[in-house]
Amino acid sequence: MSRFTELLGIEVEESGLGYAILTCAWKPEFANDSNVTHGGVIATIMDTACGVALVSDENGKRASRVVTVSFSLSYIAPFREGDRVRCTARLAGGGRKLKTVKVELESAVTSDLIASGFGTFRQIANR
Repeated sequence: MSRFTELLGIEVEESGLGYAILTCAWKPEFANDSNVTHGGVIATIMDTACGVALVSDENGKRASRVVTVSFSLSYIAPFREGDRVRCTARLAGGGRKLKTVKVELESAVTSDLIASGFGTFRQIANR
């Protein structure tokens, strides 16, 4: 993962061929003026989970690279102070180069759904 995702504290809990589970604990720096997590943080966690799901091989090792083509998400509930989230991304379909991924972000504390989304990604072979 990137230095940016490390800065946010995003961690890979589990990954394999076509899926990934990432976690992230709330940080005060995530808060917007309403004292809930800024939507951009949520989108970053979800986009990163999709990417990890697509680049991981059956052993959880990085097998390729991806770039986001499009990403749509729905915010359902806030990611609040003291919470930790779990983000699950699964390959939904696609062809040789373009892949689609379904992703959900939930509270690791209460299991409440926080956001759900769907993305299209271009897979690029490693050099």
